[in-house]
Amino acid sequence: MKKGGFWKYFLWLILIVLVFTIIDYIVHYFVEFLEVYYYPIPASLKFISDKPLVWYAFGKFFGSIIIGLLCYPLLKRIKSTLGKSLVLTAIVVILLEVRYMISGYYGTLWHLANFVNHSAALFIVSYLVFWKTRVFE
Repeated sequence: MKKGGFWKYFLWLILIVLVFTIIDYIVHYFVEFLEVYYYPIPASLKFISDKPLVWYAFGKFFGSIIIGLLCYPLLKRIKSTLGKSLVLTAIVVILLEVRYMISGYYGTLWHLANFVNHSAALFIVSYLVFWKTRVFE
């Protein structure tokens, strides 16, 4: 039986990250404590949107795709679906959160709540997709 390849993983990763980003967008939109009130918006792109949450979502989507692609060699060596989901979630969420902390615009409690939000959303979505699709088989 042929193992799932990079391109199969890439396509499912896009779906995982898209659902993760949509869930996160909804949480940030409705939960006042996690409101995204600032995100750097390139002046030349403000005609698309001047809402920080929109650019936050774009940044998360593309950043998560890039990080997820870099995780592929590691994930294909892990046997269990649970392990794959935990590793992908840990790497993506930690790197995203470090980037947000470096920006310096949000407090410690915001980062803690955001870490929990991201971890839960990405883990659940990635686990369900890896389990149902058998991406690596």
